Amino acid sequence: MRTALNRQASTVYLSAMKALPPFHPATAALAALLTIAASACERPAPPPDPDAFSGVGLTGDVRLPTLDMETDPGERTSLVDVLDGSVNFVFVGYTYCPDICPVHLANLGAVLRALPLEVSREVEVAFVTADPTRDTHERIDEWLAALDPAFHGFRPTRDEVNRLEDALDVPRSVVVPEGDDYLVAHAGQIIAFDADGRARAAYPWGIRQRDWQRDIPRLVTGEWPAVDSTFRAELR
Repeated sequence: MRTALNRQASTVYLSAMKALPPFHPATAALAALLTIAASACERPAPPPDPDAFSGVGLTGDVRLPTLDMETDPGERTSLVDVLDGSVNFVFVGYTYCPDICPVHLANLGAVLRALPLEVSREVEVAFVTADPTRDTHERIDEWLAALDPAFHGFRPTRDEVNRLEDALDVPRSVVVPEGDDYLVAHAGQIIAFDADGRARAAYPWGIRQRDWQRDIPRLVTGEWPAVDSTFRAELR
């Protein structure tokens, strides 16, 4: 790529030089600009910051909700009662999601299984469905078992979904008709809570396994990304 760009810059330079009269005053300026452009193509990209987090830092004002929701038929409990890790991830989505939900959680589960036990055992993950009409307990259990059997599943009512999203400070999920069926637009980020139940980071859709591998061990030791006051959760 760099060779092609250098060749292209040289061609442009020679063509421009031929088009100008001898000793034209603009020749020197044009030559300088093209030389700078060619040199810029040769500069390598700066290396990634090894101290940078892939997650977005949150203020910690949001706490793990105490809202009771069903985990099994007739059994109700809350996120704050179930999640007791040093790091606790919460994701609101649905099992019929065609892309974001399965990929986002599958990447997280794969990394947790690959990390050393002393790290992964400090992490808890909860999935809360935003589609209680179709997501039965049986379907949630089967879906999570394929991603990571250690993940906790919650099936709130539609009203409880809205109340939970309000408590998490994310946009309320919206049912979107799709032919004879429907999709559910929902917040695409996984929220990370610390051991005290404070929301400390958000991991938007698009986070890769290598990002989780770099961040999770640091989160477990109590290191969190700096607060980004401009971050706003969006529906996906």
